[in-house]
Amino acid sequence: MGINTLLLSVSSVPLPDLIAVSATAPPNDGVVRIAKGSVGAFAIATKNIGATSSLVAEVSDTSGKLPRGTLAICQTDSEAQCLAPPTFDGVQFTLAKDGSTTFSVFVAPRSEIPFDPEHNRLFVNFRDILGISRGRTSVAVMTTR
Repeated sequence: MGINTLLLSVSSVPLPDLIAVSATAPPNDGVVRIAKGSVGAFAIATKNIGATSSLVAEVSDTSGKLPRGTLAICQTDSEAQCLAPPTFDGVQFTLAKDGSTTFSVFVAPRSEIPFDPEHNRLFVNFRDILGISRGRTSVAVMTTR
C-alpha cells in the first residue's frame, strides 16, 4: 500500500474513522529532511469523525533503511510536548467521537536515504483493537549532507 491508497471499511456497528494529516518542517512539502547524524521529526493531527474507540498509533517505513530503534512516536499536548516518552512500539490512546489529538514522530536514520518519495516513506497507521486500520498518513523521508 503506497501513496495512492484508499482504505474502506463497512460495518453494521459504529467504528472509529480518523482523518490524519501530517506536517513537516518548512517548506512543509511533505518531506522530512534529516541532516546526516541528526534526528528529524514531523507532526500529525487527527480528527475522529467516527465512534469513540481505543486505538494504537504506529510508525513504519518503506525504505528498509530505518530498523527498529530509529523511529519513535509520542502523543502530544496543545503545545506539541510529548505526554509520555517517545516509544518504538506505538502509542495506545482513546479518541472520542469528534475528538482530535496530535502526535510527534522522531526519525534517526543510521544510513543515507536518497530522495525517492515513492519508495522512501514513513507511514503512521492508526489501528483499532482488532488491528484494523482506521486512519493513515505518510511523509517522504530523505537525508541531507
